[in-house]
Amino acid sequence: MKNVFLIGNGFDLHHKLPTKYLDFMCVAEYLTSNTLKAPLNTGKIFEKCIKSANIQMCYQAHKEAFDSIEIPFEKAGEITDLLRENLWFNYFLKTLDTDAGWIDFEKEISMVIAKLDYNIDEDSNTVYFSREDTLSPFIFSFFKFFIDVEDDTEICPGDDFDIKDNYLKEYPHNSNIFIVDKKMIFTELYNHLINFSKALSLYLSCFVESAFDLIHKDRCTSEQRIDLLNMANNAISFNYTNTLERFYFNKFAYHIHGSTKNANIVLGVNPNEADDRGTNDTSLIKFKKYYQREVFGSAIEYIKWYRETIGTNTEYRVITIGHSLDETDKDIISDMFLHAKEIYVTYYDANCKDDYIANIIKIFGNDGFNKFQKEQGLEFVPLSDIEQLKDKIKPPNYEFYKTEDHGKIEVV
Repeated sequence: MKNVFLIGNGFDLHHKLPTKYLDFMCVAEYLTSNTLKAPLNTGKIFEKCIKSANIQMCYQAHKEAFDSIEIPFEKAGEITDLLRENLWFNYFLKTLDTDAGWIDFEKEISMVIAKLDYNIDEDSNTVYFSREDTLSPFIFSFFKFFIDVEDDTEICPGDDFDIKDNYLKEYPHNSNIFIVDKKMIFTELYNHLINFSKALSLYLSCFVESAFDLIHKDRCTSEQRIDLLNMANNAISFNYTNTLERFYFNKFAYHIHGSTKNANIVLGVNPNEADDRGTNDTSLIKFKKYYQREVFGSAIEYIKWYRETIGTNTEYRVITIGHSLDETDKDIISDMFLHAKEIYVTYYDANCKDDYIANIIKIFGNDGFNKFQKEQGLEFVPLSDIEQLKDKIKPPNYEFYKTEDHGKIEVV
């Protein structure tokens, strides 16, 4: 039976890497709000990002490595240029929650585009906010580029505003009737999100992965290494970083959302009921993960693997590491869980376990959860005890022995 690992951001955090949403936002805020001068040292910048406890912990864990890395000045400038006037970045700065994760970030995007879509009437050339609606005016105050108002105009419940002429289109042609060009508005919003994702990719490349050669060899990484991964036949990674490939000898992951090696990374929202029903309104489709996966080609290798494995009824077990199993990744989680012979979910602490159980029930319902337990042996395993799975998943007559290469396990 094949061993398929499902890897999320908790995997990077386990290795004490600054890949949290807050980590990126803190560094980006520092870069965009300070006059930058060369040389730029990763450790020095991390020292300034005191808002993120995770950055401080990661910095102390790999201090020697981060202190040795200088950020190319032009790359830091590129991050700044991408973000300083970025609509999404400035909105996220205002709504930044120190406890928020990437899932919360995706849900925030989903909520924003839903509110914009609801309040923009394609058959009108104005935007109106009801007196009971306080959230929409708050959101529109950050995304009012298409509204005909001065920059300092306060948007309040009960207000209505004209839409700028260049965001209107004549329909039908030669009718002298003008309606909102929603596609143009959401395309501009999407382009700002793409710039945000490019800045994120640069951050991960320059501030995280650039230190991998040194981090890979240090004591902390050696202590955090998960030897069980050396038994992986395949790995599906939701991370943009290439941690598995760099820290574990001869291992490969299908980066379902792209990686820092790609020109673009997938950064969007999950499909909803409207996507399943089909619709003529595709103005929001560019924000959907399934659309971006296809456009950026990040799922090509995964789909090929899916056909060769699940499509041929190959038996496999799923072992999750650092993935929250949130419904934002429902489509891929369903692929993995529904066809697995065995399922092992590792968790960091009791709170995480509670969340994972709740998330599985959200996706599959109570009946689905019970089926996983009864028919697929769904088991929750503390991450601290993950090596105990070796005896459960190893083939008969296999033995393990330690190599000298950073504590890796070879199977004989």
